[in-house]
Amino acid sequence: MGATLRAERAPVLHAGFRPPGPVPPAALADQSETEPLRKPVLAP
Repeated sequence: MGATLRAERAPVLHAGFRPPGPVPPAALADQSETEPLRKPVLAP
């Protein structure tokens, strides 16, 4: 079950979309770590 939730959450964070409702602290931590790595990649 844990692997399934992780697999579903990964693409959501990469897409930059936040699921409605309460977000687990782990998801926020992963997103904050992904932000600095994703911005330079999207920047031309």
